[in-house]
Amino acid sequence: MSKANAKAFLKKLMESKELVERCRTADEQERLQIAAALGLAHTASDMQAVIDDGMRKAQRRLGELSETELERVAGGQGSVRVVVIPVAVLQVLSADAASANPLEIDL
Repeated sequence: MSKANAKAFLKKLMESKELVERCRTADEQERLQIAAALGLAHTASDMQAVIDDGMRKAQRRLGELSETELERVAGGQGSVRVVVIPVAVLQVLSADAASANPLEIDL
């Protein structure tokens, strides 16, 4: 089980309307089985951790960079990739998705 797999599955969901539709009718266990069949086994807590981490990183982008982030950017060691997760994908991942707005996270 891995956060890397959860992140990869999230990216696949954002790229495939067919996969979103397939997962939309599935319960949480079935979604995890779909991910495993794609070679991206993870747990629900892995996915939640990816989303939570991404939200924290994206929120920091709205404020100041940390010293470590500033050093990375200044030294050209990394880039930031903020993506917008569509509401349809959020609803697939969480039955509690009360938000009617897309979510921006840093992957």
